[in-house]
Amino acid sequence: MLQTPLRLTAGLGVAWLSIAAVLAQPSPPPLPPGVKSPAPAQPPAEQGRRDASPLPQGLEVQARGPVHEAFAEPATQPSASPVVPKQPPAPIEELPPEEKPAGEGVQWISGYWQWDEDRNNHIWISGCWRLPPPGKVWLPGRWQQATGGWQWVSGNWVEAQQSEVQLLPPPPAPKQEAVPQLVPGQVYEPGCWMYRQNQYVWRPGFAVTVPNGWVWTSARYTWTPAGCLFAEGHWDFPLRQRGLLFAPVAFAGAVVKTTPYIPRYVVREECLLGALFVRPVNHHYYFGDYFEQRYEKQGYVPWTRYHLPGAVCDSLFGYYRQYAGERGWEQSIQTLYTARYAGRAPRPPRTLIEQETFIRTATVQRSLTVNQLQQVAVLTPLAQYEFKGHKLEKIRREDVAGYRQSAALLAQFGQQFQQREYQFYSDKRGAERFVNGPVVVKWKKGHPHGGGPEKWKKGGAPPFPGDPFDDDGPKGGKHKKGKGK
Repeated sequence: MLQTPLRLTAGLGVAWLSIAAVLAQPSPPPLPPGVKSPAPAQPPAEQGRRDASPLPQGLEVQARGPVHEAFAEPATQPSASPVVPKQPPAPIEELPPEEKPAGEGVQWISGYWQWDEDRNNHIWISGCWRLPPPGKVWLPGRWQQATGGWQWVSGNWVEAQQSEVQLLPPPPAPKQEAVPQLVPGQVYEPGCWMYRQNQYVWRPGFAVTVPNGWVWTSARYTWTPAGCLFAEGHWDFPLRQRGLLFAPVAFAGAVVKTTPYIPRYVVREECLLGALFVRPVNHHYYFGDYFEQRYEKQGYVPWTRYHLPGAVCDSLFGYYRQYAGERGWEQSIQTLYTARYAGRAPRPPRTLIEQETFIRTATVQRSLTVNQLQQVAVLTPLAQYEFKGHKLEKIRREDVAGYRQSAALLAQFGQQFQQREYQFYSDKRGAERFVNGPVVVKWKKGHPHGGGPEKWKKGGAPPFPGDPFDDDGPKGGKHKKGKGK
C-alpha cells in the first residue's frame, strides 16, 4: 500500500462516506465515477435530461489541463504567447448545464480552444459558472494569426462601467525590491511600472491586509499584438465561491458535432488545490498531473513555488495558506507535491476513464486509503456534486436561452474588440503608435455583462488598499521617472 502522511483539507468526510463503507465490505464492488455511490436508478425524466444522455462519441473528458482564464488567472509578466502550428477549430456550440450556483450575478462564460503539446492538437476548455469580481466584466481571450501559426491573447477582467481600454507600450523589466516582514493575514503586492504622461514610473510594492472570504488579485500587464493592457489589483472570491469549474474535453479526429456540448464534470476544489500549476509562458493555471521533470523543463511551476519578481508567493496561494481551515495546511500541501514528484504519493489520473478505472481498482485491491482516494478523484459529475456551504439551483428552461444568448453576445464583443485592436497593429507603425500616448480601444456602451450594480457579496468588497503611490507620486517622495534605465 502506498503510504503518505498527508491531509490536504478538512471537511471532506461527508462526500466520501460511501468510499469508506465500500472499503469496509468483505468483497467491495467497483466504485462508480465521481465521489459518492450512485443513487438508485431513476427514470430519465427524474434524473435530468442532460445528465441522462451519454457522452458524445469521440469526446474524452480530461482530468487535467488549463484552468479557464475567467475562473482563475495567474499574474505573469507580459509576453507573447507561443506560436502553435495549427489553426484552432471554430468554437463549438456549447450550452450551460442545467444547474448553477444559487444567487444573483452568476454568469455563464463560454469555453475556448487551447493548445495541448502532448496531443499536438487543441482541446476545448469548457465554459464555467462565474460570479465576477465586484465591478468587473470579462473581456474574452482570442486567437490571433501570427508568423508561422497562431497565438493566444489572454482575456481580462475590465471595469464594468468603462467603454474603452488603453493599449500601452511594453513596460520595463520589474525592479528588485526587498519584501518587508508581513504579519499574518497580509500578502505583498509587488512593485510595478505605471504609465504616466507618456512614460513609465515605478510604483513601490506594498502590503495588503486580506480579510477572510476575499482574495487579492495582483496588478498585471497582459500582452496583445497591439500593446499591453494594464489591470489594477482587485478583490475576488475564493475559488469555491467563484462558481463551478468544468473539465476540459478532447475530441478524437476532426471536431464534428451535431448536438450542442454541455459540460457535466466538475473539477473538485480539494483536488485543484493539491495539483495546481502555473505556466507563465502560456499565462494560465493548469491543474492535474504535471508531476514530472519534463513538465518542469517545459515551465510548469507548482503554485506553491510560483511568484512574480518581488512577491513572496502567488496571491491566490497567499490567501489559502492563511485561510485554508486547518493548521499546517501549507506544510501539508508542500509535502504532497514533494511526495508526488518523488512517486511516494499517487498522482491524479489524467482522464475521466482513467479516474474511474483507478478508483475501482484501488477499491477492490484496497491499495489506497480513503484519504488518498480523496486526493486523486479530480472530477465528479455535476449531478453528484456537493457544493459545500453553497447551494446549487436548477435553471428554468426559459432561462437557458437567455444564458446562451448572453454568452454569444460576450463572444461577439470579444470579436469586435479584436477587430478594433487589429486596426492599430496592422498599420505597421510599430512602437511609433505610442508617440502621442496610449492607444485607446473603444467599444459601444452596454457591455453584454456590464449591467447595473448588484450586491456581489454581503457587505460589499473591501476598499482598494492604500498604496504608496498616487497621481502626485509615491508617498514621501517624488516619481521615479524613467524608462527602466
